[in-house]
Amino acid sequence: MFDVSFKRWFLMKCKELGSVEAVAENVSSPIQEFLQYRLEPLCQKFDDLNVEYELLHDHSLWANRKPKILMQTCGHISGERLITGERIMCHCCDVCTGYN
Repeated sequence: MFDVSFKRWFLMKCKELGSVEAVAENVSSPIQEFLQYRLEPLCQKFDDLNVEYELLHDHSLWANRKPKILMQTCGHISGERLITGERIMCHCCDVCTGYN
């Protein structure tokens, strides 16, 4: 799904900016910009509904430059939780420790 939607976004950017070279020159982080483009409507809906949320990216950093969330670790932990059914806490972030 990601490859299809990213490809669609990239082709849209190529058409908008005129060429692949123009995209390379004007878009410093294509994946980050793509994710922002895709998540913006969802964030707007949450804002409209007054839903409190915190959006974390795997590139979000604390002031000391440490990552706020380790997505690979969260994936391993949630997979283990699904397979074994045991409560597992990695303590790497609030996402993993939130499982019941």
